[in-house]
Amino acid sequence: MNEDVALWEESAQAWINHLGNRGDQSRQFMDPRVHRAFGDVQGKRILDIGSGEGRFTRQLAERGADVIGLEPTPKLREQAEKIGGATYIEGQGEKLPFDDKTFDAVLFYLVLIDIEPFEPALEEAFRVLKPGGRCIVVNSTSMNTASNRLWERNNDGRRSAWLVEHYGTRQRVIAEWNGIRVNNYHRPLSTYFRAFLVTGFLLRDFQESLPTEQEVAAVPDLANHNICPFFNLQVWEKPR
Repeated sequence: MNEDVALWEESAQAWINHLGNRGDQSRQFMDPRVHRAFGDVQGKRILDIGSGEGRFTRQLAERGADVIGLEPTPKLREQAEKIGGATYIEGQGEKLPFDDKTFDAVLFYLVLIDIEPFEPALEEAFRVLKPGGRCIVVNSTSMNTASNRLWERNNDGRRSAWLVEHYGTRQRVIAEWNGIRVNNYHRPLSTYFRAFLVTGFLLRDFQESLPTEQEVAAVPDLANHNICPFFNLQVWEKPR
């Protein structure tokens, strides 16, 4: 077990408690966007890489997908298996235990920031995708990961700006919240894009996930995403 997985194992119960059944605020914000990116998944074979406790894997299965959740952290995988609803196996994105051209779609849902180096995981995703298959990526924006101090505040104490300190330097960032302590990895956005393009993927969609007025009205904290978007959503395709 490498250091990254070991930290996730130590934080697994805190993570399970934090997400609950619905997911945290970030996932409740992103989930509908990810489902729209997938479109109709009925009968599609999908690989969810870094599936954690299996929450989104189950959602895909409920929509009719033949989905496999791949997870290296034992306690998270055990929780997923306990709840059921999909197939879960042990494994890491850097070395997938599947034949070439096996899946219609592959998902990295806030996973690439946990992997260093991440490039082998892209190569493996490309390998197991069928021609025309899509790789859906939710990632923390590189602005989001380029700070250890986070928010700047005005004289009234209100959040006014997001501090960017080391955008151009690829490095590890320790992420700690709600009893969770894990390694995240910061890279400039160009590092991700060049890696996908060199691997052979074609970019089909890219969104910086900004909240609608209706979402902010329902959850005021989402307004912070308009100061600095926390997440982006990428859709890549393997050429036919």
